[in-house]
Amino acid sequence: MIKRINPWVALIVAAVAIFLLFKLASFALQLLSWVAIPLVIVTLFIKKDVILDYGKWLWRSFQPNPLLGIVFTLLTIVGFPLVSLFLFLKALNYDKWQSMKGGFAGRNPMGRDLGERTVDADFEIIDEEPLILKERKAQRSRRS
Repeated sequence: MIKRINPWVALIVAAVAIFLLFKLASFALQLLSWVAIPLVIVTLFIKKDVILDYGKWLWRSFQPNPLLGIVFTLLTIVGFPLVSLFLFLKALNYDKWQSMKGGFAGRNPMGRDLGERTVDADFEIIDEEPLILKERKAQRSRRS
């Protein structure tokens, strides 16, 4: 026999779990906001190109659509702790990011050169004309 759970108990447990997750996320964001400026300074020492590339990206976002550039800039200001963490992690793995960016140039997602022609699977060439159309053409030719 299956024991049923009282829906009120389940609702209270879910509310407590959501509250605790919110508190955990709030604490992590508050801690990150305290560490954001030192992270940017450390990022400058590790690889200043990361911050310069991000600034260039923000500047280039103004060119086609100024409103979008303003939105990105405001989101960068509001989300500064998250942006600083992202830039710090990118600076730590900058060489790997660059090799990935350069490694995909001229290659397809399977990792082969674009000029290389291969067959990945066996296949059967089928007629391009559907069978229904063939039957209709045969019926028309019989009628005429």
